[in-house]
Amino acid sequence: MIKKKLIGNLIDMGKKGKMLKNVSLALVFVVSFFFNSLKVIDLYKFKIGAVALALVIASIYSGSFMNVYNSIDAAEFDDEGMYEGEIITVDVVTDDVVTDIGYDEPQAFMTEEAAILSQFNPDDWKYILVNKTHSIEDSFDIETVSYGGYKVDKRIIDSLKAMFADAKKEGYNLTMASGFRTKNDQVYLYNRKVNQYRSMGYSKEEAAEKGSMFVTPPNTSEHQTGLAVDILSTTHPKMNWDFGDTNEAKWLAEHCHEYGFILRYPKGKEDVTMINYEPWHFRYVGEEAAAYIVENDLCYEEFYELISKVNE
Repeated sequence: MIKKKLIGNLIDMGKKGKMLKNVSLALVFVVSFFFNSLKVIDLYKFKIGAVALALVIASIYSGSFMNVYNSIDAAEFDDEGMYEGEIITVDVVTDDVVTDIGYDEPQAFMTEEAAILSQFNPDDWKYILVNKTHSIEDSFDIETVSYGGYKVDKRIIDSLKAMFADAKKEGYNLTMASGFRTKNDQVYLYNRKVNQYRSMGYSKEEAAEKGSMFVTPPNTSEHQTGLAVDILSTTHPKMNWDFGDTNEAKWLAEHCHEYGFILRYPKGKEDVTMINYEPWHFRYVGEEAAAYIVENDLCYEEFYELISKVNE
């Protein structure tokens, strides 16, 4: 009687779903096995023990299959075995079962912006960085030519001449105010500027700090590279901030990149360049680099940092 009722319940449970059907069939086999094996022992208490053991096994197996494969609590099925109850999600812990699949290292890739910057090699002569934290050696040497009364690096002369010529065609008379300087030239100009502040009552340290905002110490000036030029006009021959308001200065700021030059110390970038705004100071970097710097509103230090990182 007990065997028949238990097996009947298991069969009913099997009708409720495909997974439960498979489980119930297995349990029917287990229950039948225990009852049949006890036929030779006609003792009621042993049959009760077998039933209890079968129920325990049934409970363990049915609970395991229900939780792991169905994630269902209080399951409800219709007559066709379709589930109608509430779905309960189960968090699956995978920390202890992660296997080493042996993936290859991801391939390196480059963004479009990085691809553009990678064309500028910081070791190229055009991109040398010279400032208060990047000095040149005493042995630094270049081949110079004269233009407008000043020397410049021979490699920039054609671009410089073209810029002056085109400016003149449009009615702007530019004049050279400075070009290549030797180390001795820079020593003289730097000491003169520092002494001006000393005469105003500043200490040696204060005078050096303030003076270097206008004239950098020897071997830290771009003028020693021959790539930097100071440009003024016949109508405004003085190096002061007012030059930035002249038509010549505005034309230079707008068109200099077309000839490979940039305004080296722009307004608003003093904290980066460590030099005051100089609307007359232009630096040759080549047309491609100059265009990128202007389009992205960079000062040269910012540009140099970008190309150095991309080309590491």
